[in-house]
Amino acid sequence: MGFSKPNNLGYHNLMDVQGESLLQDEAREEVIALIALQRHAEKVSVFYRGKVIDPHDPNHSVIADMNVQTFQNELEQWRLITRNEIRNLRA
Repeated sequence: MGFSKPNNLGYHNLMDVQGESLLQDEAREEVIALIALQRHAEKVSVFYRGKVIDPHDPNHSVIADMNVQTFQNELEQWRLITRNEIRNLRA
């Protein structure tokens, strides 16, 4: 039972500590790509965590559009430098 509590464990902290051993594995390229994607997801999550969205505030709309564009550009950069086999991995 999780009691709907948020997961407060920072996976990126664990990856920083244990990542070195993963980088010596034969799946090095996949590990690097997936860590980069995880960091991107965390960045988006941290940015929007706790934000109060007022749909009537015109400034919010402009800022949100700029952030979405920035996050999309970063994701597209990840897609461009990541092999197709890695991008299409399924859990």
